Amino acid sequence: IEGGAGNDTLAFSGMALDDDTLPDFANIERIALLDGSALQLARALPLGGGTLSIDAMSSLVARDGARITGSVENAGTIRTGEARMPIDGDYTGSGNAILQVAVSPTHGTAGGLDITGDVRGNTLIAFDGDGSTVTQSTSIKIVDSPNDVAGEGTFTASNARNGIVRLLVEPIRRVACK
Repeated sequence: IEGGAGNDTLAFSGMALDDDTLPDFANIERIALLDGSALQLARALPLGGGTLSIDAMSSLVARDGARITGSVENAGTIRTGEARMPIDGDYTGSGNAILQVAVSPTHGTAGGLDITGDVRGNTLIAFDGDGSTVTQSTSIKIVDSPNDVAGEGTFTASNARNGIVRLLVEPIRRVACK
C-alpha cells in the first residue's frame, strides 16, 4: 500500500493482525487500530516518524523485535510481556490506557517501553509476575524516557499500595517508571 504525498491514514477496524497479515506499506503517516483490533508485532513498524493510534477497545502485543518508528497514541492496551519495545517518537496515554508487562523479580528484569521522545497523558501499568521469589527490595525499570519533559505525562502502577507492587506473594518495593 502506497500512501503518496500528504497525510495518509491506514485504519484497521475489528481486525486481528500480525507480522504475516499486516500489509506492506510506505508513506503512511498514521496507522489506527480501531474497534477491537489487535496487532501482534515482532518487527519494526515502519511509520517514518508517523503515529500508531490505538483506540480504547484495541491492543498491541509487542514481542521480541517489536519497534515503533514513530509516535504512539494509546487509549487501549499495550502488552509487552517480557519484551522491551522501543518507540522512536513521543508516547501519549489517554482514557484508560494500559501498559501490561511481565516482571521477573529474581532476575531484575521486566518488559516495558523505551521512549525516545516525550511522554504525555496518563497510563496505568499492570504487572504479571513470573512466580519467582524476592529476597530483598528490587528496583526494576519499566519505562525509560530520557528525553521526557517532566510533568506532562505519568505511568502509574495499577495495583500499588503504599508504593509497593505485589506480584503473587512477593513485593517489589520500587518501580522506576521514567
